[in-house]
Amino acid sequence: LKLGRTDDALTQFQDGLKIARVLAEADPSDAQKQRDLAVSFERLGQVSLAVGKTDDALKYFSDELVIAERRMKADPSDVDAKRFTSVVYNFLGDVFLKLGRTDDALTQFQDGLTIRRVLAEADPSSAEKQRDLMFSHNKLGEVEVQAGRYETAKGHFESGIEVLDRMIANGQNVAACQQEKAFLERRRQFCGSALIATGDWDVLLQQPAEILPVLLTTRCTFLTQQKRTADVVQAAAKLRELAASAQDGSANEQKGGMLYNAACGYGLCAKLAAGWDGKSPASGDQNPEAVKLSVEQRAERERFTALALTALKAAIEVGFDNFDHMQQDADLAALHDLPEFKALLPKSE
Repeated sequence: LKLGRTDDALTQFQDGLKIARVLAEADPSDAQKQRDLAVSFERLGQVSLAVGKTDDALKYFSDELVIAERRMKADPSDVDAKRFTSVVYNFLGDVFLKLGRTDDALTQFQDGLTIRRVLAEADPSSAEKQRDLMFSHNKLGEVEVQAGRYETAKGHFESGIEVLDRMIANGQNVAACQQEKAFLERRRQFCGSALIATGDWDVLLQQPAEILPVLLTTRCTFLTQQKRTADVVQAAAKLRELAASAQDGSANEQKGGMLYNAACGYGLCAKLAAGWDGKSPASGDQNPEAVKLSVEQRAERERFTALALTALKAAIEVGFDNFDHMQQDADLAALHDLPEFKALLPKSE
């Protein structure tokens, strides 16, 4: 692995797995041999993830979990077996996230949290167990953010902060805990902003002018996941309005950013009109004609595409020039192959 010879590493770990399996099957009562087998599955799972073989990783970690849960049930007082099982739950959660199976990932992280809460409460002096608990809350918070459940996510980040506060008060890894607390504080603040951004429209408009463009952009991104097209269009239109009212000169960069983000909002609506679910990668993104649309869907997509192109043109006129990003931005995927979009790009030498 250190030499970058991943295929050779896989071969070695697979050979080790064969031996570990024979030894474990020959002596099921030997806890060490069972743990060795589980670790072999874990190593293969990690290498499989590293080379992009996510389905293989899922199988290896699932096999590891069978052994881990069996060890835990065989001796409910075995703290190492419990913690080991919680780690495997997290591995599986990460794999499910890569596969886009958010609900399954959530279940795994919740199972891990259940174990870690018990272990942390039983041994408050253990910095390792306290940090494990904080880490589980952080994992669950990030999954809830992906799902757009910001109130629940905020609660997990706050629970993680509470754990770190206790550790700091007890003098446990104070410097590291303070850094991790600062990170969780930022995530909690993000959730608070996201709740405002995706909540009541009138409350959103009352927010300070300096953060309103960011909140509107967040609204476009996350309400897309709920397929709330009308609300996304409303937010994009407000971004254009704010850009139009901004002062010229020094504010051009800010104006360009608002207009570009408005274009992204319209671009997301164009994808929704073509049947995208708002979450998974959309088939035919790079070729709008590859998707069979009804007359109504086609008209909607063309309307949003026109709005996006208009906003992009306005952004470029006030100085937006990040054309590399513009050509790769998934929010604008419905536009990328259009002649009108290509006409906005600088002519090559």
